[in-house]
Amino acid sequence: KEDSSLIIDLGCGIGWSSFEIAKKFPNSKVFGIDISPHLIKTALSKFRLPNLQFICTDISKIGNYFEQSTIDAAIMIDSYEHLSLTQREHFIRNLSPLLNRAARLILTCPTVVHQEYLRKYKPEKLQPIDENVTIYCLLDLGNKTNSELLKYDVISIGFVNDYFHCLLEKPNDEFRLKK
Repeated sequence: KEDSSLIIDLGCGIGWSSFEIAKKFPNSKVFGIDISPHLIKTALSKFRLPNLQFICTDISKIGNYFEQSTIDAAIMIDSYEHLSLTQREHFIRNLSPLLNRAARLILTCPTVVHQEYLRKYKPEKLQPIDENVTIYCLLDLGNKTNSELLKYDVISIGFVNDYFHCLLEKPNDEFRLKK
């Protein structure tokens, strides 16, 4: 959203996505976060904007870096599937209190069909942790962060129906209809 003050890009890799987000939202603080010191070093050398910072940490430890209820948007581009199921639980427990009212979660991941194709025909293309992210995983993420799944689109990038985009949002009680 245009009025976002704090946006985090989780699993930002070399930082290009964080840079693009920071350009699009110049009035927002944007943090690119990745576990790899090498990738964060690359990000720091390539992408500089006054509203952009990079942090090298495991994304399940983001609670050490942000105050409760301060994050307006958490973006995960091709990274949620790299959390083991146990790591996901820890990550969600740490992320949830950091999200403010009406915060958004934006994820892009390979579809289960694409993951299964890679497992069967191109296992060398998989990462050490490459879990399936099903619609049920997304509903669980929504439930545990008090968010609603507003959008889910399957798209074709390199193969037919190989990725999905989804948007979850915490309902802003000010604008909810009361029963």
